[in-house]
Amino acid sequence: MFHEKLKKLRSEYNYTQQFMADYLGVTRQAYAKYESGQSQPDHEGLLKLSQKFDVSVDYLLGNERKDTSLSDEDRAILQFANTVEGAWFKKLPESDEEVIEAFRTLYYLYQDREKKKE
Repeated sequence: MFHEKLKKLRSEYNYTQQFMADYLGVTRQAYAKYESGQSQPDHEGLLKLSQKFDVSVDYLLGNERKDTSLSDEDRAILQFANTVEGAWFKKLPESDEEVIEAFRTLYYLYQDREKKKE
């Protein structure tokens, strides 16, 4: 069901409901209703969600997941990048290879540091 997939995708990307609400231009309460199944976004909202999560609208509405354009590694790097906090940072555009490459470097540095802690 749509609301279950939406919640799962948001969790996979470590996004907050507030982040998603801001992205869609709705209140957090309105977004929470999407995840609880009480309402659904309009067509524009569905398109924005499909772009944000790199899935088809078809998938969001209950069909199979499309082939993704990002590798699992790039998706992990973007998820890591989206955990960066600061007023300057909203969301990396997934189509910007230079940004992905820059965060790939940071991601590897972070992974190395975490391994050293173990």
